[in-house]
Amino acid sequence: MVSNDPADDGPDEQADSPAPPAAGELPVGFRVGDYVVTGRVGSGATSVVYSGEEPRIKKRVAIKVLKEIVDPARRDVARVLREARLVNEVGHAGIVDVFAFGLLDDGRPYLVMSLLSGRSLGDELRARGRLPPKEAWVIARDIADALAAAHRAGIVHRDLKPDNVFLERHGEGVRPRLLDFGIAKADERPDELALSQTGRPMGTPLYMAPEQWWARGVEPRTDQYAFGVLLFELLTGRPPFAASTYVELLQAHLHEAPPTLASRAFNASAAHEALVERLLAKAPDARFESMAAVIAAGDRAFDAAGVASSSPAATTLAPETRGNERRAAAPTPAESAPLPRPSHRPLASSPRRPREARRARGREPW
Repeated sequence: MVSNDPADDGPDEQADSPAPPAAGELPVGFRVGDYVVTGRVGSGATSVVYSGEEPRIKKRVAIKVLKEIVDPARRDVARVLREARLVNEVGHAGIVDVFAFGLLDDGRPYLVMSLLSGRSLGDELRARGRLPPKEAWVIARDIADALAAAHRAGIVHRDLKPDNVFLERHGEGVRPRLLDFGIAKADERPDELALSQTGRPMGTPLYMAPEQWWARGVEPRTDQYAFGVLLFELLTGRPPFAASTYVELLQAHLHEAPPTLASRAFNASAAHEALVERLLAKAPDARFESMAAVIAAGDRAFDAAGVASSSPAATTLAPETRGNERRAAAPTPAESAPLPRPSHRPLASSPRRPREARRARGREPW
């Protein structure tokens, strides 16, 4: 995009900005608004994330660019703008910042976001298997606090999962940052309903609440269910439900009682079990009144009442995996989309169908 900023008294970077190739990838040096692309972070189902820099003040950022316009009505462009608005409406330290929205010359939208140093919670779990209870709750507590802020702003995330949480390096520890509000649901905004509702369930199957599978009745307590799945996984190393087909996974979320923490070799107290059981209740009304109530119950269960949600988590990233750390603004491998209709295709239990297993976890685009 051509800059006409008269305040730019330095070299004319735009004059030498290379054109993007036919495939749509942005080369190093390409100008995106006020920023210059410095590298490629990663890509997902619908977008690519680049690292960038403001050339005058050297501010480093991440630039998330839609791969292509696939909707003739350009609702995909509106969704990107909507994501930026929702994030900034919350304005919480545990949610990644969005600085700018714009359009490339070819019409593709982009977001300029915080460039984070660290790794996703999903990567950390894949490296370590499970986390010690105190460490798990400190991380989960910060996630819950970010969700509480979103809910106060009338926003339901709808796609909470480990790959949508980034563990940002912060001093000697990490600070969890909640990412990807691309399919979030905002209350009472009829003009935006078409952007987030498709008549089909949206989310990541392993973490979806029963009401989410039916694509109806989604509310803040829907995020509590996903939070319960995530907390269960932090403590045991695996989500509570696994299945060989989509239909079986659907039936498990709708009808099966979740396993106990103790059944997964976690030395759980009665308070731990009660916390997770209530979060994973099939009916939203049986869950907690709010994320604030979840935090209070978790503090009691983990004896963590003195842990401030604004404090960096007392954990460090797994040393054996630091070579795979990345800088990112969004969990690009895990972007979510409307789910396909249930089928009997194998999921995680079938060694011959690893792609479906990755999709169930949200690590493969739908």
